[in-house]
Amino acid sequence: MSRKARQKLWWSVHWWLGLWAGSVFVLSGLTGSALVFYQAIDEWLNPERRTVVVSGPYRSFDDMVAAARAARPDLPGPYGLFLPGDRTGVVEAWFKAPVGETGHIQDIEVTIDPYRAEVLSRDRIWGQTVVSFIYELHKAWLLDEVGEAVVGCAGLLLVLSIGSGLYLWWPKAGRYRQAITFNPRGTRSRRYYDAHKLTGVAGSLMLLVLAGTGVYLEFPNYIVPLVKAVLPVPVEIERHSTVTLGTRPIPVDRAVAIARRRSKWATHFRSVCASPKKSVAPAATASSGWINIAGRCCTCRIGGSSRLARQCWPGSFRFTTAKPSDSPAGGSSS
Repeated sequence: MSRKARQKLWWSVHWWLGLWAGSVFVLSGLTGSALVFYQAIDEWLNPERRTVVVSGPYRSFDDMVAAARAARPDLPGPYGLFLPGDRTGVVEAWFKAPVGETGHIQDIEVTIDPYRAEVLSRDRIWGQTVVSFIYELHKAWLLDEVGEAVVGCAGLLLVLSIGSGLYLWWPKAGRYRQAITFNPRGTRSRRYYDAHKLTGVAGSLMLLVLAGTGVYLEFPNYIVPLVKAVLPVPVEIERHSTVTLGTRPIPVDRAVAIARRRSKWATHFRSVCASPKKSVAPAATASSGWINIAGRCCTCRIGGSSRLARQCWPGSFRFTTAKPSDSPAGGSSS
């Protein structure tokens, strides 16, 4: 195939991929930009449920868990407590509830005043609040697994579109200056072309990072093995506790005390996850560790994770912690 024929082919590929994948990227970009400020938006829309008056130290984790369980005695759990990012924020306790006979599971949020261990709301359902709706629209177009696959494939096509654009732009020897020049005296179509060419080249690295990380977040089970094949990625071992009949798990506050003794950052917690069933809990880019239900520290790992979610394994406490500079003053558990 001649060079001219290849260029014509890649022009067609770039054109159609740019129209389709670009439209998906616009929606993902707008919703993703909103999610950067998700906490502020949620607090602005629901001040009575999402903000509190600062008054002394936090109550204990056990008090917060007891308040959450009293608010939702119809549900097992909670499977996780998530601390606020500032002193006026609330603690979130999350429960899982089956919906009918379909097997679908809803995540239900109970918000708690951490200074008084008082429940502020008990029935916020994930996907039915403004912020969670935006998140599901961003992640999966409100189509669950099918939507995740579509968004992930759109990210792959966007990478191909960017690559084809760079191929078409790449200058021949001796024409580098022309390739990075904007001609203000050219025709309107020429000015549009130059603007598209230069902004595309300038933003290609950022777009590749956004598209690539988006593909990873949609297809981690496929991307992680590929990365491990070429890079020395630490292997995280799944930790489990041995559940003995007739024994009770240790209190949350005792698990927190154990974590504090093992990690220098463990005075500032982002989340505590404890559940008899596998569930999902957000992670921070910081230290993390496991405490089994008998009170022994399974592992403490320094170094963060870029994943948006981590799993809490049966019978264990899962901790994510933050450095003091990233945590609210006075935001420790007790």
